[in-house]
Amino acid sequence: MSWASASAHRAAYVRRDSAPSRATSPGHPAASSDRAISSSSGADTDTRTHVREAMARLFAGKPSRTDGWLTKDNLAKEAGVSPATMFRAKAVLGDWDVHTAVHGTVPPGEARRDTAIHDLNRQLLQAKREITDLHQQLAAAATVIAALHHDNQLLRAEHTTAGTVTTLPPRPR
Repeated sequence: MSWASASAHRAAYVRRDSAPSRATSPGHPAASSDRAISSSSGADTDTRTHVREAMARLFAGKPSRTDGWLTKDNLAKEAGVSPATMFRAKAVLGDWDVHTAVHGTVPPGEARRDTAIHDLNRQLLQAKREITDLHQQLAAAATVIAALHHDNQLLRAEHTTAGTVTTLPPRPR
């Protein structure tokens, strides 16, 4: 095979996803592609099916090929198609965009974890407030106890210097 014919063969093979080439015979590599592009719908049915299945796995939090984050790159990896092929499935990506706009791009497991962390932080903040209140009450009680102790000491000192204590006879029964 000459250099010119090899180059033409490569060019026809590379153009298989773009405009139809001159080589359209059924056995020619440019004529068949497992991810053929339809000009009317953007992507073929297999591609749309693969992308929708991948979307369902990612939305359910059960990815098989990615870390589960809801990104278009992960969607393409999860579907087993190239990002360029995935971007041709515009209707599917429209559904993706609507879902991520409503629910965010955090995987469901991460969202549950984030919710649990938020709840625990809220409980921790409430417990800290209660502890602060109890410390303030403890400080106030300590101040009152110290004042009462001081008053008690003064009364005892006054009592011992005031005179003698006489015991009374027991009362008859």
